[in-house]
Amino acid sequence: MDKVEENLINNLKKFNLIGKKLIVGVSGGGDSTSLLIALSEIKKIIPKIYFEAFHVNYGLRIESNNDEEFVKKICKKLKVKITTKNIKKEKINLRGDSENELRAVRYELISSYVLKSKSYCLLTGHNLNDHIETFLMKLSRGAGLKGMEGINYFSTLGEFQNLKIYRPLLSFKKEELNKYCASKNIKPMIDILNKSGKLIVVHSCGNDSVSKVIKLLWPKETPFPTPARSIIKYLKNNKVVFFIIKTVFS
Repeated sequence: MDKVEENLINNLKKFNLIGKKLIVGVSGGGDSTSLLIALSEIKKIIPKIYFEAFHVNYGLRIESNNDEEFVKKICKKLKVKITTKNIKKEKINLRGDSENELRAVRYELISSYVLKSKSYCLLTGHNLNDHIETFLMKLSRGAGLKGMEGINYFSTLGEFQNLKIYRPLLSFKKEELNKYCASKNIKPMIDILNKSGKLIVVHSCGNDSVSKVIKLLWPKETPFPTPARSIIKYLKNNKVVFFIIKTVFS
C-alpha cells in the first residue's frame, strides 16, 4: 500500500470518518486529485468509506471548463459521483476575483450541498506546502505566536452553516502528491496563467537562498500564490524562519 493511502486510512480512523458520508472538494489539481484517487483505492479494502466529489467552475480562466471536464472524466473512471457548480449557470454575481471572494462562494455552495445531501463534512487536499504558506503569511503580517498555527487538520466554518472541514493530507508535500498521481498514470490539471507569474516573482526577488525556499514551497508546475512578495520579504529578514522552512523541505 502506498504511503499516501496508508496515511489517509490512519487519519480517517483518527477523525472517526469511516462510515460517514464525505464530500471531497476536487479542483483538478494534484492535491485534490490525489485525495480522490487515494480514497478510491482504500475503498476497495474498506467498503464503509462513503464519499462523492464536488467541483466549482468559476469561469474565470480559459482553462476552467477543461478543469471541470477533467474532474468529470476522472470521477467517471473511478466510479465516483460528482456534483459540479458553474458560477455563471448558477447566476452568482462575483464582486471580484480575489481569493477571499472565491473562497466565500465556494464554501457557500459546498456547505449548502453538504446539508442537502445529508453529508457529514468536507475533505480537502490541503498539504504541507499550504500549511507552511499560511504559517509564513501570518508571521509576515505580524501575527506572532498565532502564526505558528498554520492550517489545522480540522476546522468548522461558522459563517458557512457550521461546515466541518478535514484536511487528511496535511503532512504531505505537494510534490509527493503529484508523484502519487503520476504513479497512478494520472496527470492533474495546471493553472497556466499563474505559472508564468510565479517565475517572474521568484527570479526577481534578488536572493538566491530565498528563491530556493520559494521553489521548494511551490514547485514549478504549481500556481504561485498571490501574496508571494510579502513572504519573500519576510524570509529575507527572518533567517531563523528561513532555516526552519528550508530544513523541512530539503
